Amino acid sequence: MPAPATLPIWKIHADILRTLRDGNRLVLVAPTGSGKTTQVPQMLLDAGVAGDKMIVVLQPRRVAARTVATRVASERRGKLGGEVGYQIRFDDRTSPGTRICFVTEGILLRWLQDDRALANVGAVVFDEFHERNLLSDVALALVKHLQQTQRPDLAMVVMSATLDAEPVAAYLDHCPILISEGQSYPVDVAYLPLPDQRPITAQAAEAVERIINSDAPGDILVFMPGRGEINGTLDALRGLRTRERVVCIPCTANSNRRSRTAPLPRTPCGKSSSPPTSPRPASPSTASATSWTAAAPASPVTMPSAASAPSSRSPSAAPAPTSAKAAPTEPRPTPATACGQPSATKAATKSQFATADIRVQLKRLYPSSIKE
Repeated sequence: MPAPATLPIWKIHADILRTLRDGNRLVLVAPTGSGKTTQVPQMLLDAGVAGDKMIVVLQPRRVAARTVATRVASERRGKLGGEVGYQIRFDDRTSPGTRICFVTEGILLRWLQDDRALANVGAVVFDEFHERNLLSDVALALVKHLQQTQRPDLAMVVMSATLDAEPVAAYLDHCPILISEGQSYPVDVAYLPLPDQRPITAQAAEAVERIINSDAPGDILVFMPGRGEINGTLDALRGLRTRERVVCIPCTANSNRRSRTAPLPRTPCGKSSSPPTSPRPASPSTASATSWTAAAPASPVTMPSAASAPSSRSPSAAPAPTSAKAAPTEPRPTPATACGQPSATKAATKSQFATADIRVQLKRLYPSSIKE
């Protein structure tokens, strides 16, 4: 793993700090592997951009908030929950001395409900903003409104690897856009012969067996579209004929914390961030099946329109190519649509309730601005 100071994001370190000091708003496009998630918050802290206040980094996933906070804390040679911490639902690893805090969007909205001015926050970083949802849209709108009305000193950074930067920058009053270089690694892609009428679960198990028996180094990740396919793949993997022991670890959105972090690698300090596993965990993984629909509140709290930023990724029915070498990227699995997940009607009902709940929170914050 490269040293933090050698990551591509450091090439525009001076530009990032100069832009935030001049205008307090920035849209940053940096490819996967550039180091934006772990390095930008540290740049802001070391440069004093947030003053003596806290830097809040929004993450779209709870597991991302935990693991990134662990990584940054280890880079700064501190204890998780000290200078660097995180807060997600039912899990708070912060202290009065926390200066960098990784949170999910719902946590930031709760903070805004409790303290409209975010008095203890000096900078808000929206990471992976291409994964837009209702909560991230509302959070961006409220932070922008807060910066325009009460907190002109509050710094805002919107980051992504695949973001269409122009519409987002236009929404933020045409703020500057910075683009960082990335770093790529060689990947060997092998496609299965077609047609193959067997279930995709059986094909995945056969591909795993073939990779293990080829003595290729490294672990194996198997991405499936839903919990039903995950369970089917686990059943198929029980019949593996391999020369070594294999531990299969399911990982879904509804898994407990121990199961979700089990496939993750060890931290740089040598302490494992997961329970001990075999050298080759085969880990089918999936994302949450719930998708959110943004609803725009009334002026002056304005929301970015659907045309102003990229939409969520759509599910893909085609099986992913089988690779003998794992790429050190951050693949985002498609939303689950298989058995065991909420139906379309239930998902729509849940989205409606979530929209109504957010509007109630907005009305409490800005009673004169939000109309029924």
